[in-house]
Amino acid sequence: VSALPESLVGAELFGSARGAFSGAVDRAGRFEAAQGGTLLLDEVGNLSLETQRMLLMVLQERRVTRLGEHQARPVDVKLLAATNADLREAVRSGRFRADLYARLNPAAGLTLPPLRERREDLPALIARTVTETFAAGPDAGLLADYLRSAGLPAGLHARAELAGGGGKTGKAGKGAKRATGALTFAFSESALAALERHPFPGNVRELRLLVANACLLSLSDA
Repeated sequence: VSALPESLVGAELFGSARGAFSGAVDRAGRFEAAQGGTLLLDEVGNLSLETQRMLLMVLQERRVTRLGEHQARPVDVKLLAATNADLREAVRSGRFRADLYARLNPAAGLTLPPLRERREDLPALIARTVTETFAAGPDAGLLADYLRSAGLPAGLHARAELAGGGGKTGKAGKGAKRATGALTFAFSESALAALERHPFPGNVRELRLLVANACLLSLSDA
């Protein structure tokens, strides 16, 4: 949601009625779609004060009104909010509503240290990223094309192999290789050392993008 233009954030969260704004159609928002489940709202600190007001009303009344409508629809949704911002400072400066901050239950909040402070998580994050990159979507199609062009069995899944963590790897730049039931992407000691030295200002998102791009490029080099 944080990546959407401000004019569309309300419609994305709460839904819209046809004619509510230019191009608007009848559609449910994320709250209605998450009925009976859990909704993760990322970068909640970036919401405008007006959207914050609307969000507060939904949380208090457990009802959501689509933009352009007057009918309130009941919703039963657990909300998880994530942010990069210091919400307490945002409240003090008037950029975030104090009542919404209290409603989000800051006492139950979890603080996740930046990736540069938890290097021990790198191996698990790398391994998960490799698997997820080729699990579905366009990248899964690229893997299937590679397997076909390389004469390998269809249906191999992608996995990571890290130097010093379960066997030797190939040399840096060797890219993908076949293992039993999987196409393995080997990360050498020098590659892992470079990742461990990097400060990762973009945190896990930056790591995932870097690893995914390295794997995709290695298919063309293999």
